[in-house]
Parts: sequence; structure tokens; C-alpha cells
Amino acid sequence: MKRFIGIDYSLTCPSVTILEKDGLFQNGNSYFLTNTKKYANKFKNVAGILHKEYKNNIERYENIAL
Repeated sequence: MKRFIGIDYSLTCPSVTILEKDGLFQNGNSYFLTNTKKYANKFKNVAGILHKEYKNNIERYENIAL
């Protein structure tokens, strides 16, 4: 099965989107990291995940990489 995957490597709000073979957004899923608690929720096929606490940028990079 063919899938399309898009990755946003930003440090403030990284995300990934996975679309099924038809390439339609409503048939895929998106996931993003956020520092804002109210956005850490699931909205239809888009899921916001709260950043883990970090003490410095190196720790933040490591958390994103997990």
C-alpha cells in the first residue's frame, strides 16, 4: 500500500502527516507537538501532543527525537 508522509522538522511545533494511497487529507492522520495545553488534543484526524518538560534546548531536541 502506498502512503505519503510529510514531516515538519521545526523546533517549536514539529509535526508529521501520513496520507493513505488516495492522498486525501480526510483519509490520513496528522500529529504535532505543542507547548499550549489547549491544543494538546485530538481534532478529527489531527492530534496535538504536549511537549515534555525540558531544561535546555539539547533536552528539547532529545524529547522531539523520541
